[in-house]
Amino acid sequence: MGIKSEIENKTRKLVIVANAKFKTNLVLSDILYRRMPVTYAYAIYDAGNFYIKYSTIRLEKYPKEMLKDTIPHEVAHLIGIYLSVLTSRKGDTAHGPLWKSMCLALGGIGEIYSKHRLTPRYYQYIDSGGHIQYVTLKYHNEMQNNYRVLNLSNGETIKAADFSKDIY
Repeated sequence: MGIKSEIENKTRKLVIVANAKFKTNLVLSDILYRRMPVTYAYAIYDAGNFYIKYSTIRLEKYPKEMLKDTIPHEVAHLIGIYLSVLTSRKGDTAHGPLWKSMCLALGGIGEIYSKHRLTPRYYQYIDSGGHIQYVTLKYHNEMQNNYRVLNLSNGETIKAADFSKDIY
């Protein structure tokens, strides 16, 4: 079984457990995957449907953490949203005391952030001469968002298309 199947199975089972524990009738509409470099996942309520969107980047790097911590974290968010939107009971959709107690009850760690760094320290590029170069977030964003070309002191250049990988 692949990691996505494990994530989906555990997510669906935990929604059933959460419905029993918190006396809700939440129906998970879908589980989505997107390349999201900054976050592990999002709990989403849109037009009457509940979703969880998981980061494929985090899934590849930290599959055990996703299975152990991220799923209970996001299911607790969904239950909070369900309580706030669809019942007269008040839920805690953010990271307050009710969310934390639900997350812990579902087997999560009840923390807002992961122990893993979410923002890369540096960004690796391959310059025009084929050499590896590391840049900070400021220069990475300038190249990616503003299409800036950086002229290096060695006479080579790097541009958005030369991006290689995040360095954590």
